[in-house]
Amino acid sequence: MFSALDTQGTLFSLYRRTTREVAHLKHIKAFYCPECKERVRLRLSDNYAPHFAHLPGNACDRKGETLQHHSGKVLLYEWLRNQNLNPVLEYYIPAINQRPDVYVEWKNRKFAVEFQCSVIPAEKIEQRTVTYREAGIIPIWILADEKVTGDSRRISSSAFLRSFLYVFNLQPVFYTFSPPTKTFSIIYVRQALSSAKWLIRKQSRSLEYLSFTDLFRIRTADKSLRHWLQTVYYYRTTPAPRNFGKENEFRQFLYSKNLSPSLLPSVCFLPVSCQPLYYDISVRWQTKIILAMSSLKQGEKVTCPPVSVSDAIGSRKFNLAEAYMEELADFGYVQKIKEGWYKGKGVPFPKNVEQAVRQDRELMIQLRRKDEWS
Repeated sequence: MFSALDTQGTLFSLYRRTTREVAHLKHIKAFYCPECKERVRLRLSDNYAPHFAHLPGNACDRKGETLQHHSGKVLLYEWLRNQNLNPVLEYYIPAINQRPDVYVEWKNRKFAVEFQCSVIPAEKIEQRTVTYREAGIIPIWILADEKVTGDSRRISSSAFLRSFLYVFNLQPVFYTFSPPTKTFSIIYVRQALSSAKWLIRKQSRSLEYLSFTDLFRIRTADKSLRHWLQTVYYYRTTPAPRNFGKENEFRQFLYSKNLSPSLLPSVCFLPVSCQPLYYDISVRWQTKIILAMSSLKQGEKVTCPPVSVSDAIGSRKFNLAEAYMEELADFGYVQKIKEGWYKGKGVPFPKNVEQAVRQDRELMIQLRRKDEWS
């Protein structure tokens, strides 16, 4: 780390100081970590810029910074500095005991830019996000590029990765950065293919050609209905893996209703905006809504428990169930009257797999037409 407190409690930064200046300080001053308040030592290294390091045995979360993280936050700091945004490297915020990699203010808003190079429990990311938000600071989480596994179209998803998602115009995105190549990427999550896979579109750019405002200029990516159709077909025709708890539990629920997973209505698989923020796949919660509706008569009120999610900004909540009802309304299955939803026409259940696949294709055509008109 570049910053530490001196014996008077003043924050002192090593960044942009000469080696000679730092070598002199090493022998005349004592320094302390702003977060854990323990003594740190000033280090000179051929591989690193002059920096402070915790002593052996210290358990501070900031201990053991990697070269990747070290170089990444400096590059991000210089990137913002070159845009005349007056960023501060390792700005310590005593009120919340946080020290973001880079702090910057823009258009009367405060931002904490965090470059995350290690995989940690999602709860830690979420807690730090809440801490920043409660202090009126917007966290900008940027993930080390190699922590994303997959290719340019499909990647593995996880609770950790979900904690980095932002939503702009109902489009989920997250950010990655590669210090060696100075490449910054905005990853558009087009849809959740399963609970462990996302379909994405990756937009990469050299840091020198990217502005801070580009992070918020997000357009909606198409959902790729062809991939949606393939995913639904795979679900209908593939047995559940053994010992796959949630899916086995869901299938047992279906069997108790004399239903087969392969014969669910196509609208139980609707691609809904912000679905990637949710921990479960859409067919499980959508099916329960459809089954609850099937016992109602046309015109009766539909009671639909919320399916709430939030993005990395944390202050915005999205109700997937409400978005789903709006999709169903486009096909006439529900109707909104004032603040409530009421059942429309009945949802057809396929009698065999061939009929189900045909229903899927027909729904894909309808969804494509709807997208063309919207």
